[in-house]
Amino acid sequence: MFEAFYSPEAVAKILIPRSNYHPFPKCGEPNTLTESRKRAMILAGEQQSTYSWPIGTAMDYLNSIRLGNRQIYEGTVYRERRNALLALMDAEYAENKGRFIPQIINGIWAIMDEATWVVPAHNGEWYIRHGSSSLVVKDTERFVLPNFDDPIIIDLFAAGTAGMLAHAYYLFKDQIDAVSPLILRRMELVMEERIFKPFMENVYWWTGLGYYNPPNNWNPWILSNVLACYGFICADEEKRAAAIARACIMLDKFVAGYSEDGGCDEGPSYWGVAGASLFDCLCELGDLMGNAFESCLEQPLVQNIGRYIYRAHIAGPYFTNYADAPRHFEISCDLVYRYGKKIRDDNMIRLAVAMHHLYGKGNCQGQTGMDSPRYYRHMQAILGEAELAAEKCCDFPLVEDVFMDGVQQMAARQKGGTTEGLYLSAKGGNNGESHNHNDIGSFILYSDGQPVVVDIGSGLYNAKTFSPRRYEILQMQSSYHNLPEINGVMQHAGAEYAARDVSYTNENGVTVFTQDIAAAYPAEAGVTTWKRTFTFDRGAGAVTIADEAAFAGEKNHTETMFITPVQPEICGDTAVVPAGDARSVAIICQGATLTAEAVDLTFDPNLTDHWNGQVWRIKACADCGSTHTQVFTIAQK
Repeated sequence: MFEAFYSPEAVAKILIPRSNYHPFPKCGEPNTLTESRKRAMILAGEQQSTYSWPIGTAMDYLNSIRLGNRQIYEGTVYRERRNALLALMDAEYAENKGRFIPQIINGIWAIMDEATWVVPAHNGEWYIRHGSSSLVVKDTERFVLPNFDDPIIIDLFAAGTAGMLAHAYYLFKDQIDAVSPLILRRMELVMEERIFKPFMENVYWWTGLGYYNPPNNWNPWILSNVLACYGFICADEEKRAAAIARACIMLDKFVAGYSEDGGCDEGPSYWGVAGASLFDCLCELGDLMGNAFESCLEQPLVQNIGRYIYRAHIAGPYFTNYADAPRHFEISCDLVYRYGKKIRDDNMIRLAVAMHHLYGKGNCQGQTGMDSPRYYRHMQAILGEAELAAEKCCDFPLVEDVFMDGVQQMAARQKGGTTEGLYLSAKGGNNGESHNHNDIGSFILYSDGQPVVVDIGSGLYNAKTFSPRRYEILQMQSSYHNLPEINGVMQHAGAEYAARDVSYTNENGVTVFTQDIAAAYPAEAGVTTWKRTFTFDRGAGAVTIADEAAFAGEKNHTETMFITPVQPEICGDTAVVPAGDARSVAIICQGATLTAEAVDLTFDPNLTDHWNGQVWRIKACADCGSTHTQVFTIAQK
């Protein structure tokens, strides 16, 4: 997609010089902030006017890794400093009286004093190639602290910090230089050491140029910040052109990981830093090189990457929370709105506007929490708030049918444009996807826009989350998804554990999604085929799930799970699941015996918050021979 800009010479021909680079107004220039936003920004800055810039200690950094607790260092002083600086920058930008400049300088200086901008969780497992040598490190004692004998790491947070500082350089250069030009001169030197030199010399796993290809969300997320650093700070135009060309090569590695349907296998919450970060990069590249990247927005793939977010929307605040998506998260309304306008997609625009009104606030991400990894987006949001707020309230798009064959996900609702009736989403794919949960063949079901059969989603990240022990975590396991456990065996992780023979049809009001999920289980499960067919008959107002299995042995035991947010009522072959103010749903079972048990989630504070500390697990148990058939019919009561 970006081949025309792989060479520095091609970039240099159209690159806007740093002295003329002006993607949005600087502090003191006319801008489009609303009066209410200005007041909120100033108030937030005033609350940080006496912030003392406490340090994160070496022992906090070390213990964060050894104890597997990201809150010890990253979740306290590290984030607090950046929150404070963001609030102060916002306040000065809104007020432009100079009273927040001393504290902004203190914040910039304090953050530059940090030994590293890399958070502990990203220091202990990484890949880097420097010159002719390569190094792969996984959780060794040597990396409980930054090792300055090795090449500098650029992780999400180092890049996000750099991007935030680069915006401070651009927005407040005149005001800061009036105090002392040495402050931003030091920033130029720090940026050279921590971003510019390592970016050009090293190959990181997230670049797609090494062993990890295609890369995940780290690629565009980091590059969106690297582009800001080169756009605002680098004074050498040849170096700027070379870096932007290198970034274009890396972005193509990311784009190559997508199927034409634009589906995000990392889930809808990570779409916000995956496909949405690609959009950030496209906007920044457009700022840097005029209209050269407008044609990229005409590409069907780029448009489908954007459309994924409304294709994953269920109702109200709910999305299909596959992979590491929590039950509750907020989309960036401004970004979805701008993306929709750029690709001229009314459904994206409607989703953004409807969510803006649902949230009941500007949803300018970063105003109430650390969003420095996406500071460019933050600026666009606060400056674009008036335009978004002026849009009349509208209904959600609520598309009727979705099938993304690349990620093997489908969705169907009783009737497009309304939450009334049933909604079904199901997935295939493989268990080696980025941010994977072992969930091949799982599904989500809603009644009148309310959850009935759910995905528990992700909890608070800890030492296990991105380690070889990831699948010890309950919500990552297939037995805590809406799936069978076969002869006491769960699905395994890895790309080889995948759905087979996936098919989808949608004809005459009937949607059918079929896959064989047997290959998602290891050999010890003893299953040779497990054909799972989802049928949504809109005329009948019913969803059926038909499982047809064959086994290697003669005696087998299966337990098929249904995760529900509230306690179901079991009566014989029927489980009734309440849905709050919506209509209850009955799950009628043929071929198995139903029981239900509570699942305690209080081990995780995020899951406790999302699910009131517990969910329920319906079990459909069956003893069978070399074959087994079971059918579940689901309808509203």
